[in-house]
Amino acid sequence: MRIIKFHPIEYEPAPKKTISMLAVVAYVLSVAGPTVFIPWSIAINIFINSNSPGPQDTTGYAFLPFYLAPFGLILGIIALRRIQKSQEPIRGKNYAYAGIIIGAIITVGLFILQACMVWLRSEGAII
Repeated sequence: MRIIKFHPIEYEPAPKKTISMLAVVAYVLSVAGPTVFIPWSIAINIFINSNSPGPQDTTGYAFLPFYLAPFGLILGIIALRRIQKSQEPIRGKNYAYAGIIIGAIITVGLFILQACMVWLRSEGAII
């Protein structure tokens, strides 16, 4: 009968990865701006219109939540650059990509919406 000896394998534990908070903030600004704050902007429009005797121009308040998306886009780009240049492993690349993509889509949509608003005002369709 032969005896087999097992030698323990020595290994170093994997380094702990930290998550990039900048990437998380970029994702939250890109997603939460339009989804969370739209009811808030609607409430502001109702409040302003209910407290004024005449017609009020409140279209600026309606677009207020969408102004967070460009910040998410910019922060996502900054976070992605920092993650790629970092010497230590940092998680959060997917959050940064999501912040960039969602922020870009919403920012382009914002510019298109505002261009339509300017065009409709010039045509006299909106007061």
